[in-house]
Amino acid sequence: MANPRKPSHLKAVQGTDRPDRANPNEPVASTAIPVAPDYLSVRAVEKFLQLCAILDGMGIASRDDNDALSMLSGLLVEIEEDTVLLDSVGAFYMPSEESGIIRAHPAVSRLSTNRQRAQALLGEFGLTPAARSKVSAGKSPEANPFAQFA
Repeated sequence: MANPRKPSHLKAVQGTDRPDRANPNEPVASTAIPVAPDYLSVRAVEKFLQLCAILDGMGIASRDDNDALSMLSGLLVEIEEDTVLLDSVGAFYMPSEESGIIRAHPAVSRLSTNRQRAQALLGEFGLTPAARSKVSAGKSPEANPFAQFA
């Protein structure tokens, strides 16, 4: 599978930006903080706000990413709920009511799928250690102590 396209601002920070491959007409994302949509649960809104705070600290929060952030926060809540459910049941496997055959609990498959989807979305936002290790953010220049004499 091919690697997903890297956002231009990450290329610039990483030092791999090439003018011959740049899109001069690339849309610029809004710098406004995302707002949680009304359809999210209370727990998903909490996750949404946590993610917004992290992304704002990284300097990449954008209201243009509301849908992706909403999806990610919902996935993370589903993962928590399924983990708690499986922990309370105490087993990943259960006998089928009709045939008595032992099968995996339905939450096991859902948990596995949601973890993969969440991992992909976390990587898109640079919210995993591996994704962050690919970026070397430059430090802001310190104030010139001799600027007052210029």
